[in-house]
Amino acid sequence: MHHAINQADEKIVQLLLEAGADIEAKDKDVMVPLHHAASSSEPAIRCLLAKGANLEAKDSRGFTPLLEVVARNYERGVILLLRNGADIHARDQEDRTALHVASANESVHLARLLLQYGSDVRSRTRGGEHITAKKHNEPVVRLLLEHGVEVNAIDSQGRSALHRLAEGGEYCEGACSERIPEEMVVDKLKIARLLLGNGADAVLRDVEGKTAMERALDKNDEAVVQILTNIRTDDLASRILPGA
Repeated sequence: MHHAINQADEKIVQLLLEAGADIEAKDKDVMVPLHHAASSSEPAIRCLLAKGANLEAKDSRGFTPLLEVVARNYERGVILLLRNGADIHARDQEDRTALHVASANESVHLARLLLQYGSDVRSRTRGGEHITAKKHNEPVVRLLLEHGVEVNAIDSQGRSALHRLAEGGEYCEGACSERIPEEMVVDKLKIARLLLGNGADAVLRDVEGKTAMERALDKNDEAVVQILTNIRTDDLASRILPGA
């Protein structure tokens, strides 16, 4: 069954279903046929749902078919599963929802769709990570802010989205010793301005007592340092850099 679905062989899938194939059979990753169908095959999804496939089956990562189809960026599959009652609030082993997955994949169209179906922008992962924390995609961040995400929400390390942006996220490991592509610098500047324009606290300190400015300095991230330096408030310098 899994193989037939992966090969997009709809006739074989239908024959197997008519012959009584187990629609909840699990592969080595604990994925059921609906996980595989959710990746790319709308007809297979419909066949499996008609046979009563479990919409909330979880694989070894805790992914339901909805989380899998979102991860695969397959919009038609997302719509089909949601219309058939898939739990939009289902979480994986890291407590990520479908909206976390779409946002991390920088899929603004799926994030918008999930929000239309009632996804919660306030949901956190196991580590307290908020939806805007990881990926630096300006349209996604803007969409989440428009839907009420808390701009100064902090994770278990006391870090806000601005902290994570200043750290470099997926762009840097350790200090940013290599030149970051220009388009990424532009994206970061846009997001920094967007966060600050929506009330991000530039002097918020994490559990280590560091502000976003200090995180950017640690990473040698000149772009973020520049924009934070240009924030004109009377006491910013003394609050961000004690002794300045």
